[in-house]
Amino acid sequence: MADYILDWRPECNDHEVFVTVKSPYRKLSKGFGSMIDKYCERAGVEKIPLRGFHSIRRAFETIMVSRGVPIDIASQMMGHKSIVEDKPYITHNKSQIAFVAFDFTDVPITTGFYAKHKNSSSCNTKGGA
Repeated sequence: MADYILDWRPECNDHEVFVTVKSPYRKLSKGFGSMIDKYCERAGVEKIPLRGFHSIRRAFETIMVSRGVPIDIASQMMGHKSIVEDKPYITHNKSQIAFVAFDFTDVPITTGFYAKHKNSSSCNTKGGA
């Protein structure tokens, strides 16, 4: 994808990633999705709702972010005006989820519901359900 953007994509004023091959350069129409559908059918890939061009976009941005590309850069490469537009394209992977799933047993609980019940067997934080 980077090779296309850096070396092969025609210079033009359109901000879309994929543009027509011949001048005048402009964004690809919905026909691009039809092309993907056609080749999936030829390859025997079952047509599933929400699988198509946007699946490719989602995979592209998910891979970029999972490999360390800053979200603002990935957002620009997707042609988005704001990173708010990236939410549907970024899926969480195991390493992202594992990052937030760390152990809180050493964090002191001094107030609230769990402070009142921390010695209760129904709120066992180590090995309990």
